[in-house]
Amino acid sequence: MIPRKPIIEKDGDRLIVQSRERQVYLDRRLSFVWPDAGFPGYFVMVGRLDESSIIDDYPYVILDEGERPDKNNLYEAVIASMRRWHAKWMFAEIKGGWTLLNINFAAWLKKMNVTGVRLIDTHEFSGIRETIPMIRSMIKHGSIIMTEGPLKRQLSQITSEDLRTSDGKPVESRFPAVSAFGNIVNSYELYPFKKRKRKNTQSKKEGYS
Repeated sequence: MIPRKPIIEKDGDRLIVQSRERQVYLDRRLSFVWPDAGFPGYFVMVGRLDESSIIDDYPYVILDEGERPDKNNLYEAVIASMRRWHAKWMFAEIKGGWTLLNINFAAWLKKMNVTGVRLIDTHEFSGIRETIPMIRSMIKHGSIIMTEGPLKRQLSQITSEDLRTSDGKPVESRFPAVSAFGNIVNSYELYPFKKRKRKNTQSKKEGYS
């Protein structure tokens, strides 16, 4: 993650961040995992950096992440991060056993008058077993930029033996940060980002085409 109090400037769909150096993020997406018995809720905000890496045109940067003990704390953290980073899309599993929490979250958003964000269901997305090889390849080639935090810790801990149900808990529940980040990666397969051509310096528009 970048420093806590950078200078952030919105330029169309781009986000310009001035901290130690100037960085431009073309797209920002958030993914979260609901709190579960014995596991806190987790969220991660990811930005696509406007520069090239070895295997990907736009490296993934962890802009914000955190664990929260209960649903209300998670809701507050998610929306605060969405607003701070001017993101519009967030991803979470809605179906399965999470329907009631989703209804509760929708009611909370309405109560707090939160608009301009879209929650997309990840129920049909691939799980950790499918995404972990891709994530490890991205790390090897420098396509993920992150500092110490839950995601980096869980990625260093997860092993082949972990990629199975244990004590009745699927791997996604035991490694929520990896699961949430994997959903971000998978989201670009279904909802790809394409950089729009900039006509001139007075017309700075980028986004989805």
